[in-house]
Amino acid sequence: MNRFSKENQKPTEEPVEESYYSRISPKTRACFWLIAAIIVFFCAVVMCLVLISQSAGDPEQNVTVAPHVQDIQYFVDQTTLPPTQEDVEDPINMSAPVSVNDSAILNILLIGYDKETTQTDALMVISIDTESKTASMLSMPRDTYIFGDFEVPKINRVYSDSGTRGVQALTEKIENMIGFRLDYYVLFDEEALSKIMGLTGEIEFDVPSDPDYHFLEPGEQSVGADTAFGLFRYREEYTDVETEPYKVQRSFLAALLDTLLADQDALGENAEAICSAVETDLKSEELAYLGNLLKNFRFAAAFSRALPGEEIYVDGYYFYQVDPEAACEMLNEHFNPLSQELTEYDVNFRQKQGASGEGDMPDWGFSSSTEESDSSEESTEDETDATEPPTEAPTESEAPTESEAPPETEDNGGEE
Repeated sequence: MNRFSKENQKPTEEPVEESYYSRISPKTRACFWLIAAIIVFFCAVVMCLVLISQSAGDPEQNVTVAPHVQDIQYFVDQTTLPPTQEDVEDPINMSAPVSVNDSAILNILLIGYDKETTQTDALMVISIDTESKTASMLSMPRDTYIFGDFEVPKINRVYSDSGTRGVQALTEKIENMIGFRLDYYVLFDEEALSKIMGLTGEIEFDVPSDPDYHFLEPGEQSVGADTAFGLFRYREEYTDVETEPYKVQRSFLAALLDTLLADQDALGENAEAICSAVETDLKSEELAYLGNLLKNFRFAAAFSRALPGEEIYVDGYYFYQVDPEAACEMLNEHFNPLSQELTEYDVNFRQKQGASGEGDMPDWGFSSSTEESDSSEESTEDETDATEPPTEAPTESEAPTESEAPPETEDNGGEE
């Protein structure tokens, strides 16, 4: 019975592991992970905000500009550039000049015109390298021997003898001589220079004793608006280009330009005043651009020379004959805007036919004398005794008389 009763008893259920009851339901576990993700997200946001605030720094340390001071703005071809000057209320409009040679080098012809003599006794080329922000200066002697139908074939006669084409004819003549095109020109006279000197005030300058400059005593002095043009006007024959007067002209012009460049605060105003005073194809915005470009450059340290050459004597007149080989070397080094170097075949400097001051010298390019020289070369030697120049250049006391000079001697433009 005990056995039967044991066998008929209901089997007891097997024991269940305790971990089963301790497990979290899937719904509860999902809620847990969602809350954890939200916490991580907010922590990341807080850390980002902290980092951003630290990178910004203390706002009290930021540099502030007084509300009454406006930064200067430069406009170059409608493009706004960052400010480069302080304490300037009005912006300066500037426009970059364009080279006709598609080059970084700009060549500007500077013409000094004397109304009394109607001659251009100051001729210079100012070359500006817009990449290196430097400049060079080149004088063209007023007595330079040239080709052309001129009674006295000197470069300073081209402007006045060409009528309304004065500037164009002079520019074309010089371009033909040096082998490349010029970009701009600036023509000034005594009145224009006086107005420019009004912008700079008097300039301390050492005036040489030779040659004789009008209204100016030699020595260190203050050159002002009423006397400055005297440095660009002189009467004597002078072909020693490595000394005076061309060196004096370049030196004074360098001092004048350096004074203008030093006053960058008045750059735009000065550019407008200069363009109004002179005759030029440069716009005031372009001149202001060049002034700002060269603000750290000093013309006193610029390369400054005259075209290399020598004095010659032809048909009773003194001329300056340029040396083509030496000129090419100088032009290539400091003024040539072209991609290829100039050679003697590219330039066109007129040369005297025959050795300077001696031997046969056929007439070349002088109106009626040309036909006579073409008619008979054999008779030239016998017929030139009366007109042949001396073996040495004559002194001032031996210079040709008035009877040998052309009818234009009254202008006293350097041809005696």
